[in-house]
Amino acid sequence: MATEHFTNEHCFIRTHPQQRVLEFGFFPASFEMTNDEFRQFVRQILETSMRTSPKAILSNGVERQYAVPPDLQAWAVGLLVPAWNKLGCRRYAQVQPKEYFAKLSAQQIIEEAAEALPGMIQIKVFPNLEKAWEWLRARGGAPRNVSSGPAPSPRRDAPGARRKNGASTPSKAPPRHPRPPASWDAAAPAGSS
Repeated sequence: MATEHFTNEHCFIRTHPQQRVLEFGFFPASFEMTNDEFRQFVRQILETSMRTSPKAILSNGVERQYAVPPDLQAWAVGLLVPAWNKLGCRRYAQVQPKEYFAKLSAQQIIEEAAEALPGMIQIKVFPNLEKAWEWLRARGGAPRNVSSGPAPSPRRDAPGARRKNGASTPSKAPPRHPRPPASWDAAAPAGSS
């Protein structure tokens, strides 16, 4: 079963402990994300990585609307990639955003990461979540019985759960993101972590 570590109206972080995969992703409301909120999110990813020691990373950008500015791209890569390398993380799967500018910034981040640590972490970009899990599974970063299920709803009491203008988050929750079902843990080999 996936463990939720952080969720707000813009983004989420969860781990799949049996598979040693850290997944982070975005909700459609990420179009309202500020640069400071992105920095906070990256620090949360780092903190979660340090606590959980993942062997693979899944960047679920399907609903990402936030386009990361070039200076923050370099900062995020400089913070996360060396830490993941030290933790022994060897795979990074990125599902491309649908939104053009978010997709462009995601591609730039991948290029920056590949230049920062050439050959140390396998990096691959995918058009959808299912293909990303398939690749991770083939490389030992996910179990064999992949199917998708919903992602968490944004927490209304989480930091950042209020709009910039002070209004509360709309009562309609953003669309749910695919997530692996609880049955995955049953499929993982006994004693894996």
